[in-house]
Amino acid sequence: CAAITQQVASWTISFYVREHGLSVAVASTMIGTTSLICGPTGHLFGGWLSDRMRARGIAGAEPLGLAAILAAGTVLVILFCLSPRIELAALFFGLSYFVISSCGPLGYGGTQLPTPDHYRGVVSAIFLTVFTVLGTGMGPFIVSLVTDYGFRSEEMLGPAMIVTTLGFAAIGIPFALAGRRAFATAVTAHQKP
Repeated sequence: CAAITQQVASWTISFYVREHGLSVAVASTMIGTTSLICGPTGHLFGGWLSDRMRARGIAGAEPLGLAAILAAGTVLVILFCLSPRIELAALFFGLSYFVISSCGPLGYGGTQLPTPDHYRGVVSAIFLTVFTVLGTGMGPFIVSLVTDYGFRSEEMLGPAMIVTTLGFAAIGIPFALAGRRAFATAVTAHQKP
């Protein structure tokens, strides 16, 4: 989720300029405003979703929620990149940013729930290191590689964002679903007195 969020956030100004002819100032204002609203509300929604799923007794709620968010976010990013009009692109950017931002609480909570108390600091440090290096570092970088070396054209930024998003989702969704049972078992074992 972090890699998708970061690549979308990093490249949307260029996408608006190249695909929809906006100025950098207008594109920046649109993205800043949208991100300011959709990012925090997405995080709140993710926390609410995690609590609701756990309250309903859904085993492995966090990995399941992450897989569902990745799938929905991928569809919304594709719709954003394929939108023929700026109004639709802005709508789908906001929706995709909201949905993908909701991964945050599921990921953070997902690292803490199965972890014994005395290891939580170390696990948080490892999680944030991997999150930063792979998510923040690799997301935008992969888009540039796909644009420059895959499509060999800066006019293909939208397709490059789609390919990158599909690649990250193809890795993230199976990992989340495959780890769901082990996650649920570890949470149950950790919660026993």
